[in-house]
Amino acid sequence: MGSITLALILVVIFWGDYQDVVTEEQAINQQHEQLSHDLSDYIQGKELLKEVGASFKALKAQGFYGDEDRLALVEALKRAANKLKLTEFKYTISPQHKIESAGAYFPAELNLLETTVIIEAGLLHDADLISITNELSSYAKEAFIVKSCQLTREPSVNVTELTKNVGLVCKLGFYNVKNSEVESGDEEIDLGDDI
Repeated sequence: MGSITLALILVVIFWGDYQDVVTEEQAINQQHEQLSHDLSDYIQGKELLKEVGASFKALKAQGFYGDEDRLALVEALKRAANKLKLTEFKYTISPQHKIESAGAYFPAELNLLETTVIIEAGLLHDADLISITNELSSYAKEAFIVKSCQLTREPSVNVTELTKNVGLVCKLGFYNVKNSEVESGDEEIDLGDDI
């Protein structure tokens, strides 16, 4: 009887040790799964940061992020007028101003800025308006929209000479984004090429 009792005690001890090992193995497996999940999230996050970084670099190269390039804007307007041979071409560029209501999800550390340009031109035909916007979108670095346009037909159309047949007055909004003014002693964030 004593050997059966000893065997039962040993079985209980080994069973207890076995249960501890199984519990520890389950904990290790859960920890491994969590680490695998975290590593996967990290890799996906790193890839997302690379994509966002590439998009940011493209926006910066296009002039959408950073300082306004007024000279490039003037050159784009002149090239569009010259390429389309626009008569009576005039433009007015307003001072750049901050859009105060850029949206609830627009980051507070960035400013959305707008420059309004009014162009006046004599067109050969109304389809030249599309050509102007296409030229400006290919030349102008900043994103822009046509805010309003007014086309007026001349009373008499001349088909034998290159003269103004349609008058155009358009208001365009050119946009760019830059960091908010930094406090003295603070530095502007530069995402650089390390992304």
